[in-house]
Amino acid sequence: MNKPPLTELDYFTHYVAAYLPLQLSTADECIDWARDMVEAGRETEHILILAACDKPANYFEIEGYLKKVIIEIGYPERDKEEFVVCHLGYLIYQLAHCEKIQMNLRKISTLAFSINEKLDEFHTLYYGWDDLMFGEHYLQEYWPGATLANIESLIVQQARQWLIEHDDFLRLK
Repeated sequence: MNKPPLTELDYFTHYVAAYLPLQLSTADECIDWARDMVEAGRETEHILILAACDKPANYFEIEGYLKKVIIEIGYPERDKEEFVVCHLGYLIYQLAHCEKIQMNLRKISTLAFSINEKLDEFHTLYYGWDDLMFGEHYLQEYWPGATLANIESLIVQQARQWLIEHDDFLRLK
């Protein structure tokens, strides 16, 4: 049976759910997510409260509401490594849709290097692109065949493959 594709809001939900244990996103992003949920008709009591918060906000202003939202939407319990994958899923979704490629790749590379070695391909692509920025004459050895002309498409392709491989894990049960 074919499963419907995950939406950007599904990936954003993972990103925000990882906020409490990892504190890698911002309080304002959590408020943006709540507003997107309301707009999509997926509202709960505490999503409405969170969506009504003023920005800029800080962790302590939204922490209690976000904890209640996570319970209300039935978000599954996860360990720290799983939350890292959830957080990265949204950034990789953006790569796969050609959004803020260089910025998202930098964020992913930083996390891949420091937390989750399973994401070495994004770290490698990031440094390959960095080398290519010195010019075509500079020898880039990180990703064979990568050039300035094709590096973005290679990154998008890698992101799409990662999303396929992690589809089951990223589905909310």
